[in-house]
Amino acid sequence: MECFVNVVGTRVVDGDHAAALRWYADHVHQLLAFPGLRAAALYRLADADPAGDAPHMLCVYDFGTAEAFDAYGRSDVFEAAARDRMASWGRDGIAIASREPYWRLYRAVYGDGAAVHGPWQVHAWTGPVSTAVERAIAASALARGAAAHALLRGAAHGAYLSFECGAVAPAPVPEPLALAWHGAYDGLCTWTR
Repeated sequence: MECFVNVVGTRVVDGDHAAALRWYADHVHQLLAFPGLRAAALYRLADADPAGDAPHMLCVYDFGTAEAFDAYGRSDVFEAAARDRMASWGRDGIAIASREPYWRLYRAVYGDGAAVHGPWQVHAWTGPVSTAVERAIAASALARGAAAHALLRGAAHGAYLSFECGAVAPAPVPEPLALAWHGAYDGLCTWTR
């Protein structure tokens, strides 16, 4: 089964994370009106000293297929959500730090009701996309005894996001990748259709 996700990284401008969570709950429920959006999971940065420019929040939207994601970007639901964001707390309360589509490899990071809980170690890497690199990442997670692991491969360019649950130290950067950022994240919410 295809697993195509969109990962949106945001910064909470005024530090009001409770308001951000309330806004995300409303926002995601609005987006779930689009039939091709299957689920979403929200994570909050728990790391006091992350490496690089880690977003305060990560929301992983599961579209299942690239075609569903493309249709979403042209949908009335997407346009209405964008308008509502600019007319609500989201306009000034959050800043979008990144918005990237990915193919999800290995296991999912949410969906069974328990897998979202963490803390999760999230690593953003950049570099050449190859099967050998993906195998090295999976082997490294297994060797460190990570309780769960998910690897996302960028759809448009050489990028990876790696989610690990239970890892106490940042994963080593697999060659020939470079670390863009790293942070520990708590799983906050999951939403499904």
